[in-house]
Amino acid sequence: MNGIAPTGRTGRRRHSPLARAGLLAALLLAGGCSGTSIVPDTFDIMPSRVNNGMGRAFHAAVWMPDQQNLMLVGGQDKDGIALSGSQFAERIACSTCSFIPEGALDPGVGRVNPALATTADGVLIAGGQASGVEPANPGAPPAVLPVSSAVADALHYRPISAFVDTVAQPAGAAGAALGTLNGTPYLSGGRDTTGNVSAAILAFNGASFLHNWDMVREREGHTVTPLADGSLLIVGGFGLGGFALRSAELFDPVNGAAELPGIDGPWEDRALHTATASTDGCQVLIYGGVNSGGLVAGPELFTSAGAGCAGDGRFHVVPLAGPEDRRVYHSATRLDNGDVLIVGGVLDDVGTVTGTARLFNFASQLLRDTAGPLSFPRFGHSASVMPDGSVLVAGGLDGVFVPVTEVERYVPTSF
Repeated sequence: MNGIAPTGRTGRRRHSPLARAGLLAALLLAGGCSGTSIVPDTFDIMPSRVNNGMGRAFHAAVWMPDQQNLMLVGGQDKDGIALSGSQFAERIACSTCSFIPEGALDPGVGRVNPALATTADGVLIAGGQASGVEPANPGAPPAVLPVSSAVADALHYRPISAFVDTVAQPAGAAGAALGTLNGTPYLSGGRDTTGNVSAAILAFNGASFLHNWDMVREREGHTVTPLADGSLLIVGGFGLGGFALRSAELFDPVNGAAELPGIDGPWEDRALHTATASTDGCQVLIYGGVNSGGLVAGPELFTSAGAGCAGDGRFHVVPLAGPEDRRVYHSATRLDNGDVLIVGGVLDDVGTVTGTARLFNFASQLLRDTAGPLSFPRFGHSASVMPDGSVLVAGGLDGVFVPVTEVERYVPTSF
């Protein structure tokens, strides 16, 4: 997963700095949705509850086309059972700050860790798997999602008409990644229903997938990040044989995919990490994940050498600020001030779940703690930037696989 939890920035309406400052001031004075005063650089509990208080984990979050409703899609319960039916999707309206079941989106089949993208008139929901992480023993979640049956198709949901199209996927589905270039979502890699890992890159044209390109390597559990020069950076993932990859590729619809050679590749093999681009699209923070030995990987920074960027096209190690900088099943979200907020996750192979959060600054390339931790440790959650610039942290599981139903809001110190 993407960073298995998406950031929720896709399709979000941008506000001017002055407008965002006004929204933040109103939030601090009125307490936002929580009804209490929020201290900057800390987390505050909101009254809303995920999935009617039952929770969800390993879901995905995406902004609906109206850019006023954030939708949580798919995921699992505490026993690894995929949520389906009326529990499959829910949305939170910015105006009410309460979750509402998205009843029109009921595919009948659940999806754990689906890939999501906002389209011109709806939401694309691709792949995922039919079951998720199970509590093998309390406090020790497995390092990777189990190999289970992949969901073979995709859904295109158009909320205005409440219509859902089923879209055939001619390639892998579980562990696939979506990246958008010039309004077109591109689905890459993933594991198909027979267990084969794919190298296919599929373009979604609003009605179907077109298979005109392939990656150099087969991948699942990788990341895809748009860059300033109009290309997609594809990093890591599990390749053939289930081994984490120490490689990266650049893809664009004109030239196809090309692997970054030799020394230009990542420093560590990794999968299930997150990848977050800077505001100008010239740098990408690669954070966490697992390697082939099951250990959690440290952070790296990719600096693009593409048009408009001054980087060298290579990966550089980011100094660790502390032992809790190594994590998996966390979230990574770019704030409106350009920093990256890293929240929660699993810290080690014995399943230690954290409630800490880190901030990464692209200019200084340094990590620091937030002033306050989460109220609840969690992993497999989502974290999404809201129109007022705050971050909504929703769902996930704690260290003994109890669903975290409480929603928390993080307010940054500046915009």
